[in-house]
Amino acid sequence: MTWQAYVDDHLLGSGKVTKAAIIGLQGGVWACSRGYTLSTEEQAALVAGFKSPDRVQANGVRLAGQKFFTVHIDSRSLYGKKQVRR
Repeated sequence: MTWQAYVDDHLLGSGKVTKAAIIGLQGGVWACSRGYTLSTEEQAALVAGFKSPDRVQANGVRLAGQKFFTVHIDSRSLYGKKQVRR
C-alpha cells in the first residue's frame, strides 16, 4: 500500500478525517488530501514540532494557512483540530 492510498482509504475513507498529510522527518510531503497544500515553512515547523513537542502542544500548528490546536503528539504522529472562529 502506498502512503497516498493510506491517506485516501484509511484516513479520509474513515469519514472521521477531512484533511490529512504525511510528511517525512526531513520535510517533504509523502501523501496528502487533494488540494491540501502545505508550504515549505509549514512542513519545516511540523518537523521541528517533533523535536519540541511541548511547544507544538502549547501553540498548535499552521497547515495550509489554517491554525490547528494540537490534540496529541507522539514520536510518530501529530493530531490536530481546527481552530473554531467565533
